Amino acid sequence: MKLLRPLLVALTGLSVCFVVWRNHDPTTPAPALPARVPANPAAPPPYRHRPPSPDGTGKIFMGREIAQVMGHAAIDWLERGERAQQEFEACGFLLVENRHLLP
Repeated sequence: MKLLRPLLVALTGLSVCFVVWRNHDPTTPAPALPARVPANPAAPPPYRHRPPSPDGTGKIFMGREIAQVMGHAAIDWLERGERAQQEFEACGFLLVENRHLLP
């Protein structure tokens, strides 16, 4: 009984493939792909470049410099005790700076 179901599924799949292949008309062209929308030439490029900072790459995206890749040796920096306080202060600064956006 356990072998019957996979066998029926396989036979059904093969029969569907055979019917599609049998009814295929080689003179009918394949459907055309949708036209690709050209990029806006007036739009600014997503990346800008400048001389890199000591820990950056010099590539700017959305106003911020992309950092260099961090390896496993920097795990102490990620798990430092003052990180939560620094990030909380940074978020508080952003809230004060953008308070006019709050309802």
